[in-house]
Amino acid sequence: MEKNRRKKLQAELDQCHGYRGYEDDDIEVRPVKDCGFGLFAKRQFRPGEIILEVTGQWHRESEYAGSHYVMDLGGGKMLEPGIPACFANHSCNPNCELTQLEVGKETVLVMVALCNIEPDTELVYDYQWDAGDHVLACHCGAADCRGWIVEAGQLEKQKKLIRKASAAQNGKNGKAKDRTSKPKIKKS
Repeated sequence: MEKNRRKKLQAELDQCHGYRGYEDDDIEVRPVKDCGFGLFAKRQFRPGEIILEVTGQWHRESEYAGSHYVMDLGGGKMLEPGIPACFANHSCNPNCELTQLEVGKETVLVMVALCNIEPDTELVYDYQWDAGDHVLACHCGAADCRGWIVEAGQLEKQKKLIRKASAAQNGKNGKAKDRTSKPKIKKS
């Protein structure tokens, strides 16, 4: 399919079904320069305030090949986030965090404000991926950006893996191993 036709069809799909759009009184999905889409505050959020409940498709870890965005909730439970949470981008200096709550027998995942968040601010959290060959370079723009979308404690390991992969591409060492990773979730 030609690129322009795909873009036109995607725009039609988005308009008809809201796949890349979401808006309520508190948050909305908007385009982000060089980053696709992002989640934005439409009102002020105070520290500790729940911004949204993260919903989506639940899976057992043993049965899920999934995407990079699947969230590992521990105990073999995984969540592929749905709209609007799937549009929340990573930042090495986040203004939100994901918190897992056990409400009776139900596991609930919520996005919580870490600081005062003003309207029109992008809502971002630290994905905290484990180091691996699949990890993306980070371009969050934070003053303390780690350069990779990994947990701070995994940064040196990530740098070693990158050096090893680079050496392997240059024919110096063996092939780097494939790894998968999931964002880390705070449990309350």
